[in-house]
Amino acid sequence: MISPSPIEPIEISELLEYAQELKGVFDINDYTTKRALLRKWVSRDKLVLCETVGASRMFYWTENTLNSLLNTKPIIQAFTDSPLVGQGSEQINPKATNQGLRDSLDMDTLKGLALGAITVDQVIGAVVNPEPFGMKATTQSRAKTPYIFGRPKECTTVRLQQITNELSEKSGEKYEPKDAKLRRADYTLETIICTIDALVDEEYGDHNEIGQVLKPLFDDPSMIENVIEAMDTRESGPEPDFRSKADEVLRKKAAQIFEDDHDEVDETKPNTPNHDFKKMDVPESHTLAAVDAVTNALSLQSLKTVVEAHNKLVDELTTAKAAQVTTLSMPAVIPDMTGEDGEPSGSHKMVGAKSVFKIRGKGFNIRVPLFDWDTPHKNVPVIDPDYVFDLSALRRILRALVMNKTFYLHGHTGTGKTTLVEQIAARLQWPLVRLNLHGEISQMDLLGREVLRNDNGVTISQYLEGPVPQAMSGPNILLLDEIDYIRANVSYALQRGLEGHGLMLTEDAGRIVSPHPLFRWAATGNTQMKGDEYGMYREARIQSSAFINRWANWVHVDYMGKPQRRRLLKAKVPGIAEDFLEKLVQYTAEHLRAFTSAEIIQPLSPRDYIEAGEAQVSFLAMGLDEAEATKEALITSIIDAAVPQDAQVLRGLVQNVFNVQV
Repeated sequence: MISPSPIEPIEISELLEYAQELKGVFDINDYTTKRALLRKWVSRDKLVLCETVGASRMFYWTENTLNSLLNTKPIIQAFTDSPLVGQGSEQINPKATNQGLRDSLDMDTLKGLALGAITVDQVIGAVVNPEPFGMKATTQSRAKTPYIFGRPKECTTVRLQQITNELSEKSGEKYEPKDAKLRRADYTLETIICTIDALVDEEYGDHNEIGQVLKPLFDDPSMIENVIEAMDTRESGPEPDFRSKADEVLRKKAAQIFEDDHDEVDETKPNTPNHDFKKMDVPESHTLAAVDAVTNALSLQSLKTVVEAHNKLVDELTTAKAAQVTTLSMPAVIPDMTGEDGEPSGSHKMVGAKSVFKIRGKGFNIRVPLFDWDTPHKNVPVIDPDYVFDLSALRRILRALVMNKTFYLHGHTGTGKTTLVEQIAARLQWPLVRLNLHGEISQMDLLGREVLRNDNGVTISQYLEGPVPQAMSGPNILLLDEIDYIRANVSYALQRGLEGHGLMLTEDAGRIVSPHPLFRWAATGNTQMKGDEYGMYREARIQSSAFINRWANWVHVDYMGKPQRRRLLKAKVPGIAEDFLEKLVQYTAEHLRAFTSAEIIQPLSPRDYIEAGEAQVSFLAMGLDEAEATKEALITSIIDAAVPQDAQVLRGLVQNVFNVQV
């Protein structure tokens, strides 16, 4: 019998809900997902406690949980006193926190806490005094310590199975939820995860965005929070048959929510003020005279003054509301673009972002310019039909483009900052002028310079515009790549243009270059322009606060997540085998972790791992077996491009993930 007293009885409906949800966790096949959910489970404020009385078992609520350890003193003391904690070969060294304790427990100990078979007090006892209170490790347990860390001797496989069986019987009984929302008991966690994976695959958003849409549909939104956290930490991708395991009704319900978020604006409807105030008519003169006699006696304003002030406020409110409605659309009157010097002519129309970018996610109620050129434009990038957009970054960049705001993308090398802007421009058919900057580039290289030339025997001076004023004169997005590398005098020369006041060419008698109405400023960099915060971009300079402040919108571009990386590889390498795909996705994650933690200096861009996938498929077709093809593909695309120190680390990663020697 477990010693701590239960704090309160548990209602049968509560026990049924608890049992049904816990069964959903136990039924999940993926080990890392199940472990993540159980870790979340045992961090609750209340858990079930199971007491055995004679031949029967009684269930209660207990607050004897990890959260009941309000400070870390008990854990610090327990770890200090424990023979299992330390730096020895048969010891472990977890953080002395609630989370450190939780994450050091094995799967069966987590199950024991969730089932109520054991309490946190017993776990602490097994940590401090493992010989009398803990369970000895076996070869099957794979424990590093001689006793399974934190697992009480009462947490036996037999006891866990007995309580599991009893709760499983209860989970089959029916209960009524407290409201009319979807009942969590009707959906296993595996079903919800597979449904979210199906919606991600259909490009309604990432699992976080889809999870936020599902939360209000259920009687217990915390279940969806647990699912999101588990999907954040899982090491593998969706189950191979995730589509067949998805719940079609739930999938359609969530899809409908996304598709109801319309982005089309009826251009025939005027912008009407969103208020109920109306203008007032000034009364006739005899009425005014009568009212003014009263207001004058009371030292109040005249009725005519009050009416005029009211009407003025209504006008101001109407103007403000109309402006608010039009902030997500550019001015309608922008002249057509007549090409000069062989450039194509064109026009543009405002269209819904969702129709252009084939987006189903929420938050894209915005109209964007779609250009049409009479001949192909050399500065319009080529569309990559397989490109996977980060919806948050796309949303912010589209807003900046529409509202004529400057925007700066920063992040590690190989995250796809430039490609993101290129693919947005490609889909909008918006010309993009890309300048690759460096630390030695000068003001004259960007703005222009005065040159001398011979004109019929007479030497004359002529000002030749640089690429920046040339780009500003047309409907171009000017993308300044690696802008955090330029010198202060160069950035200072750009500030006036970034403010939208036009660019002053001091060497051309102070001539002002006014920007085209459809010209936009954009830039990329590895840092936040405050120096090399990563220790990997030593040439990056600290830019002035004035220059930094001219960039209105900031977008941090991170490496793709595993679902996006997996989808990209499937699209780019159609013949890739599923097993190699999963290993390549996992290897990429390990490689990027090593890079971002400065263990290696070799980055890994999408083109690198796409090349690895294509190479492996090619070498298989050339007659190599799977191991040989994998080895050759990784050497040619990754290993041989690395410096010797990095190559040694990368060989270890390849061995761990692919089980091949390179």
